[in-house]
Amino acid sequence: MESSDIIHTPCDDKSFDTEDSPSSEISISSENESFSNDNSQPKDKTINDSQEKEEKKRNICNEKGSIHENIQHEDMTKEKIVTKTPTQTPTTKNSSFGQKGQPSLISIKELSISKSPQPKQEKKLNIEVVECKSPTSPIISPRQKFTPRASMIQLVKGCPEEQIIIGYPVSLMNRNDVINFKGPMNGQLTLTNYKVVFVVKCVIFNVSIPLTKIADFKKVNSMDKQHKRLFYLETKDNRKYVFSFENRRDERKQFNLNLLESVFTTNPEKMFIYHSNSPPISHSYYQIAVEFERQGTPDTWRVFTGNQNYELAPTYPSLTYVPVNASDEIIKDSMKHRSKGRFPVLTWYNKKNGSVIVRSAQPLPGMVTPVTGKNTSGDVTYLQLIDETTGKRGIHVLDSRPKLNAYTNKAAGGGYEDETTYPFVKVEFENIDNIHVVREVWTNVALAAFSWEGELEEQKFMKLPEVKEWFNLIETIFVSVKKAIRYLTKGESLLIHCSDGWDRTSQCCSLVELLLDKYYRTLEGFIVLIEKDWKSFGHQFEKRSGIGVVCPHGQYSPIFFQFLDCVNILIHQFPDDFEFNEQFLLELNDAIFCSDFGTFMFNCEKTRKESGVELQTPSFWEYVVGQKCKFINPSYKDETEELILEDKQPKLILWTKYFTRYKIKMSR
Repeated sequence: MESSDIIHTPCDDKSFDTEDSPSSEISISSENESFSNDNSQPKDKTINDSQEKEEKKRNICNEKGSIHENIQHEDMTKEKIVTKTPTQTPTTKNSSFGQKGQPSLISIKELSISKSPQPKQEKKLNIEVVECKSPTSPIISPRQKFTPRASMIQLVKGCPEEQIIIGYPVSLMNRNDVINFKGPMNGQLTLTNYKVVFVVKCVIFNVSIPLTKIADFKKVNSMDKQHKRLFYLETKDNRKYVFSFENRRDERKQFNLNLLESVFTTNPEKMFIYHSNSPPISHSYYQIAVEFERQGTPDTWRVFTGNQNYELAPTYPSLTYVPVNASDEIIKDSMKHRSKGRFPVLTWYNKKNGSVIVRSAQPLPGMVTPVTGKNTSGDVTYLQLIDETTGKRGIHVLDSRPKLNAYTNKAAGGGYEDETTYPFVKVEFENIDNIHVVREVWTNVALAAFSWEGELEEQKFMKLPEVKEWFNLIETIFVSVKKAIRYLTKGESLLIHCSDGWDRTSQCCSLVELLLDKYYRTLEGFIVLIEKDWKSFGHQFEKRSGIGVVCPHGQYSPIFFQFLDCVNILIHQFPDDFEFNEQFLLELNDAIFCSDFGTFMFNCEKTRKESGVELQTPSFWEYVVGQKCKFINPSYKDETEELILEDKQPKLILWTKYFTRYKIKMSR
């Protein structure tokens, strides 16, 4: 459902069980913030009676009217029940209700309550089992068997790996992804070994949250006599919910304990992906020799095998491309002068003119400055060999960090390439902000989107400080990317790095390659690009996704989302030049949270191999290949080799489908 759709439903006329009356208002406040059913939030969603009837016909598959949000027909005779997640609009001014450090006591005011008796609390709603084809059915192709459980309200017979752990009748008091929320809403809060699901009679308000997408939760107490025991839950995409267990302290305590054991597990093998029946990876989607042969890499480069056991650089690939005239001794010496041993290696060869992109982590200048007498060894010597291999045209070092940050890192032994020590390089600082800034700005724009009542495309929304700040981050990345492309098209080579070389470095390298190499703009090529520049080079997916820990924390940050946001902007700028579509990007972003797939589990190649995760868990790439028609851009034309961005390109747009996909608007 598009964000512009307006849905009218009997829900707006209180045909579902709530505890409010037309004149009642419920607010929850703490010392520094308050939220109520009257505050503004997501995008328009209103529902008329006829639409509601049709919705129920589609979504209710038995005479009792089982609660669920969507139905997917997986075969000709059986049905799977899935949650319908309406696509809508977001924004919230300080509506983050449940921030760290706030008091655990929350007050609820009932401004006016109807004199009619309160509706009795709804009996526990059973999550029913619906029969489906056996996962081994020969009728269904391997990946057609897969249904993302994030969208499923009911359990599916034939998929026994998902089990109910505990469930209680509760009232939903507030949620920040619904504008004009009218609560409380009575329903059933259930925990399975895969998700938390809240089910109400009005299916549009059902909630389904995979455990790996839960950021934080806690028990809070209210001054209200009826709704004294509250439970706050926040997701990693900034949705916030408050449930009431009324005065049932023991039930709330038990639910909290079970959720704690399920979400913040220290043993990855307890995660649902290790118990799923969906197929693991069938073959390697990225082979270094095949990829660099495709790039046209000449024999002046060779494969370095010294890190095959990951002893020299644990977060680097086992195999890397280096100049053929660089001995293993020189390479190992260079590794000593780079953070975490992440020395400069080839990631892309420009077969048109021989220019290259090499990537690394920051140097350790305390070990390579003239003060130590080691300025002619190790890293400097190795970089000179790269310069010789590319025709002695000099190397542009694009340090992705702000210059001040690079200077500051010197105090910790890091730093940058001083041109007096590296006379053949030219260093430029790209001023791309770090993970902490990205996390804060992204959170602000997401909350702003939830609370915005109109369209996100409106100029008023685009002019909000939160949105401008996000655009500034994106624009800074594209400025660096355009600079890199100018150098490469002129035959001049690049060394790109940030501090550790696995966040901003991966972003910039990938975007440059995406624009200059049309293979990466195919579905197959984009998979190779992610495997190469993100997974093999050690982007810390597990840390950045906050798997198994309370979020936000110091290492949690939407760096990969920021990259996909840039790709989405390019897709809209060049609609005929990408084989894959926006839906692919949305599902790829979801996949990094490892709810259904193990493809992005752990932080580096070494740990993935040692754990065998990709052989034991479902593969996102297998799913994509099996559902390829879902992710293909019908207007794709395999014509343009290079996409060159002009001065005012690309046109920055907000990723509306991402920020509005859970948003609902109730009529006042």
